Amino acid sequence: MQLEIIKDDAPVLRQKAKPVRIINASVRKLMDDMQETMKEAHGVGLAAPQVGVSRRIIVVDAGEGLYEIINPEILSAEGQETAIEGCLSVPGWAGEVDRYQSIRVTGINGDGNKIWLDASSFLARVLQHEIDHLDGVLFVDKATTLMEATGEDEEPVEVAAKPSKFRIVYMGTPEFAIKPLEELLSCGHDVTMVVTQPSKRGNRGQLEEPCVKEFAASRSLRVVQPESVDDEQFVQAAKDAQPDFIVVAAFGQKLGKELLSVPKYGAVNIHPSLLPAYRGSAPVQRALMDGQSRTGVTMMRMTPRLDAGGILAQSAADISPSDDAGTLGEKLSALGAAMLPRVLHEMALGRARVIPQDPAQVTRAPRLRPEDETIDWSRTAAAIGNQVRALRPAPGARTSFRGKNVKIWSVEEAGAQARDASPGSITCEDGTLTVVTGDGLLRVLEIQPAGRRRMPAAEFLRGYRPATGDRFESHA
Repeated sequence: MQLEIIKDDAPVLRQKAKPVRIINASVRKLMDDMQETMKEAHGVGLAAPQVGVSRRIIVVDAGEGLYEIINPEILSAEGQETAIEGCLSVPGWAGEVDRYQSIRVTGINGDGNKIWLDASSFLARVLQHEIDHLDGVLFVDKATTLMEATGEDEEPVEVAAKPSKFRIVYMGTPEFAIKPLEELLSCGHDVTMVVTQPSKRGNRGQLEEPCVKEFAASRSLRVVQPESVDDEQFVQAAKDAQPDFIVVAAFGQKLGKELLSVPKYGAVNIHPSLLPAYRGSAPVQRALMDGQSRTGVTMMRMTPRLDAGGILAQSAADISPSDDAGTLGEKLSALGAAMLPRVLHEMALGRARVIPQDPAQVTRAPRLRPEDETIDWSRTAAAIGNQVRALRPAPGARTSFRGKNVKIWSVEEAGAQARDASPGSITCEDGTLTVVTGDGLLRVLEIQPAGRRRMPAAEFLRGYRPATGDRFESHA
């Protein structure tokens, strides 16, 4: 069966594939399907991630016979040579890549037997290319020159030399910004400075460091925390860094015109929505609150107007019913990290296509306010459920019980309510805690009284002994 070849920067192409532990009929069928797909696409090699399967399997036919290798590993390598490569997953581009001239590879065949393969020249190159795919590496990451493939019967035309690495000033604050930064480092780019928001005191007076600062410190990167990026001293520091790019991911401050003019190729923002939808500082939470089933990531060329720059690339992602702000943010962070290297290369080559945003399609995602955290029990069960997951893992959805604040961390819809019950009324039956809403019932699964830890609803019932007829109120 012919499979679909995954193209561009789909997340699976940027992940380290998992080893194959058991060789069964499904693994052998996958290899057969990969072989057919490779031949139909007129390729000489194919890795499982290229057909959307994150497993360490490659098939290669470079004119010396078919090789199907599970869990391939390069044991030794000698020599060096440079040649032009292309890739079925990066259509329209070719590049000069330095590879080992000869290698020894080991792995397992479809029968489960250990194999060894000595390869040189073109076969060695193809094997290295496909094994790179298993580690989330594309040939464009290693190419010293990128070229545009102009046609089947024509030689590729060199459009620009690709720098071996870019100098980057990276700006981000929360956990969402870590994966893109990690990707830049894994691609060998020179992150000269990491810029994040100032550290703040938490509720108990302890200093809370931004997630990105902690990650950058673990990689011995230079970190700065300006109160304002418009400060002359900071702008001068950015100029002194001589960046090719400024890359921004959930930083938390607006960049002014002078700072945006600093990088050689421009400033790129990784925005977790399909712009122009959900412009603003809380796109993940607002999409969940609105009950959306689909969102994505936009790579945007930054301008002084907030989130209004041209679109460089977009990739959509489904929102599952179990997603909350934490899991969805992690999903979108990985997607943005996968998209980033290709966008930077195309910008440096002058090949990036910039699409203006349609002002008529703009929607807003403003910063969360205290009232957004308070549950209004007169709303529908579905709307409250979306609010709860949008505010998890932080700051949490708030309500009041017996005059004290509590946070609701997890709920599920539980059918229709009795006609005479008012919103906020509690029902306690068979160890469950159920609340009446404006339309439908919600079963509380996890709750946190003020000053206490999070706990299952059954534990709350034992400790606080709410009775049927007690109520959750919107205000303490």
